[in-house]
Amino acid sequence: MSADPSAAHLGYAIDAHTPLAYTTGDMKKPADGIIQGLREAAAHARGDKVPGLRLHIPRKVDVSAVRRRMGLSQAAFSSRIGVSPGTLRNWEQGRRTPEGPARVLLALLERNPRIVEDTLGGA
Repeated sequence: MSADPSAAHLGYAIDAHTPLAYTTGDMKKPADGIIQGLREAAAHARGDKVPGLRLHIPRKVDVSAVRRRMGLSQAAFSSRIGVSPGTLRNWEQGRRTPEGPARVLLALLERNPRIVEDTLGGA
């Protein structure tokens, strides 16, 4: 990532390696908060820990829609995500709700239906 030339006139160069440390004291200009946010976003993109970052995990995931989007049968989808076909049916029919890691995985699949294959490959 190259430095942002539009920030040069402010005395800042923002790129993927810009440290999180804020050395100019308190934020005195409105742009300072934006620049700090860009630094935190770059740090998060690098995989660094960002203090105060909160990830959003949806309370409800449309399991049936995720499965259909992937073009899989209930048996194939349940096998791919490591749950029984009965559990998947209960989720899809609203008798049960995915919790914890299952809800996180389903939310990831909702955004990227290939995440399991891309991550685990032929494992």
